[in-house]
Amino acid sequence: PMMPVPGNHDVEPNAVTYEIFPHYEHRFAMPQIEDAIRERGEENLPHNPKNWFGVYDYGNAFYSFIAGPATFIHLNSYTLSSEGSRQYRFLEETLQNIDRQVTPWIFVAAHCPLYNP
Repeated sequence: PMMPVPGNHDVEPNAVTYEIFPHYEHRFAMPQIEDAIRERGEENLPHNPKNWFGVYDYGNAFYSFIAGPATFIHLNSYTLSSEGSRQYRFLEETLQNIDRQVTPWIFVAAHCPLYNP
């Protein structure tokens, strides 16, 4: 199966509604926790996490699933990930609820590096 994460080309807003991540949200059907929350931020190009100020939470933005002996966690590089943010709380809760006896392997995927000095 293909389990994508949102990337810089998915940020592009709809030319009529200016809704962010429209194609990514409507094209894929990932395991959703809640309906998507999308708030368009300032328009700064190129779209990368260092200069992106919008919010895209839930929906297809971040999610987790189990496959065999592994838990896969997919994160969104283009939303807030600071302590207390929705994505941070999702990650914290997901990690706390993993039964390492059932799924000893944990994989985390994101479009951009989590740390880039």
